[in-house]
Amino acid sequence: MHRGIWARLGVMTAAGVLLGGMAVTLVVGPAYAGTLTVNCATQNLQTAINAAPSDSTILLSGTCINTTISPAPNFTISKNLMLEGPAILEGTGSTGPVLTVSSATVSLTDLTIQNGDNSSTQGFGGGIYNTGNLILTKTTVSNNRVTGTSGSGGGIYNNGALTLSSSIVESNSVTDGDGGGILNGIGKSVTLESSVVENNGVKNSADLSGNGSGGGIGNDINGLVILESSDVLGNSASSSGGGIGNAGGTVTLQSSIVADNSVTDGDGGGIYNGVLDAGGTVTLDSSLVVFNRASGMGGGIYNNSGTVNTSDTFIFANFPGP
Repeated sequence: MHRGIWARLGVMTAAGVLLGGMAVTLVVGPAYAGTLTVNCATQNLQTAINAAPSDSTILLSGTCINTTISPAPNFTISKNLMLEGPAILEGTGSTGPVLTVSSATVSLTDLTIQNGDNSSTQGFGGGIYNTGNLILTKTTVSNNRVTGTSGSGGGIYNNGALTLSSSIVESNSVTDGDGGGILNGIGKSVTLESSVVENNGVKNSADLSGNGSGGGIGNDINGLVILESSDVLGNSASSSGGGIGNAGGTVTLQSSIVADNSVTDGDGGGIYNGVLDAGGTVTLDSSLVVFNRASGMGGGIYNNSGTVNTSDTFIFANFPGP
């Protein structure tokens, strides 16, 4: 009986239900978060990002290169997502950062973001540009560059909230600017936990310092940078703050090491506080500043303006210029 009734009323279609010759649209509920698997050897990551419901997890493998889907050749995330590797996000051009995170909470785990080249004038971020809440875990940001004039953030430009846990920012550079590894923007925050910023570099002039500041990390006005059990190693700057340059913000180091950083033509081989006479506060607790070099003053730390506080911290074997 029921079969006959449905037969007389009509048939269900993919677009809706046909009742007595009249099409009725079904109301479909929202897409729900889930887990997607993307093999970048055969699938496009940006396509998967665009299609994934918010709060989904994307499991990645292979080397991800975006050659076709806007904003090719880069990647953009503007929804809450978790990306998990092991996988590589590969930069393929000089049009901007490899990855842009826009006003979303995004978690990256076990990924490598590499070989970005941002050649834009006042370009922000060679590897990553973040305006959201970005969390990196066991992730490496390496060999990215900002090569345009007055650029910042060779590895990462942070204009939001950034957390690195057990991660590495290495071998990134800014040709004419500040923050070779990481540049923290005005009033923004960066937290490093058990992470390393190493072998990054900046040169020449830019808005933050006038001469290239913060080879490893640059911190702008009212910015907050916290290092916990983290290391800033082997970074270089042309003017100030081979390891860290602070321009009117707050930098706190807890159980951390600043070592073997250098400034080729200026002060503050390890840390420079008060870039552009902007003041700021640097606090070191149970930390080590050692083997840093500057051609000018303050092989380890140079306080140009502002306040430097130390507690249970060793500062030795640093080398200022003649």
